[in-house]
Amino acid sequence: MSASKYLLPAGLLLIALGAAGSTKRRRKGGDGPREPYIPDPLDTGSSIDPDITEPILDRVAEGEAAMSAREKRTGKTISRGPRDMGLVDGVVLHQMSFQRGNDPANYFGVTAHYIILPNGQIVHLHDEDEYLNAANNFNRYTISIEFAGNFPNTKGNWWNGDKFGRDNLSQEQIAAGRYLIDYLRQRFPQIGSPGLAYVYAHRQSDDQKGNDPGPDIWYHVGEWALARGLEESPTGDPDFAVGDGRPIPDSWRRPSSNAIA
Repeated sequence: MSASKYLLPAGLLLIALGAAGSTKRRRKGGDGPREPYIPDPLDTGSSIDPDITEPILDRVAEGEAAMSAREKRTGKTISRGPRDMGLVDGVVLHQMSFQRGNDPANYFGVTAHYIILPNGQIVHLHDEDEYLNAANNFNRYTISIEFAGNFPNTKGNWWNGDKFGRDNLSQEQIAAGRYLIDYLRQRFPQIGSPGLAYVYAHRQSDDQKGNDPGPDIWYHVGEWALARGLEESPTGDPDFAVGDGRPIPDSWRRPSSNAIA
């Protein structure tokens, strides 16, 4: 698929950083050549915790109501309304940088199509055809998936941890993220999409989101999805980014030393 679809209406050009080249060259994305996804003890596929009886909770009505109230209160546009599902072919992984427990009601105001709570519960907040201001230049073409939590970077440091907490990605969230990827692969053709083909990190579209979603979500869900057949860019370039985004660091492509809850 052509990367020209990421051209902005204002004429800003896509930035596809670097070229595939030799696997020996040092890539712009990080600290060495890409290593293949290596299954680890947490690689249990996408089995949801049996204690969660409804893997995906439909809370779209509540999400829409919260969005409307937030737009009215702040005067800021969160959604542009329906979009062409024939253009939607990817997902963007995010971390919220906070968490408020496992009650879905605490997250109705989150700007994402799906959220994954600490216990692995998946909550559907906005219909897939909703254009949300969630992932910058990816907004027109992707579904945004948020993981509740403030997760560390590759150095084991948390952003503003005293205020937003110091969370570790849970095994339940890993399983739920994988479950959701598999679910969306089956769902996309049913809702007018050409199919789920790509998985991205929010940092690839916004240079202010350097640790979004962070090494743990990317490795355990993003790299897992790539190993399952999704692609990391329309260009085939592992240093892919759009707008002012930054590519995936190589250190995210292997297990970090961070703890898994």
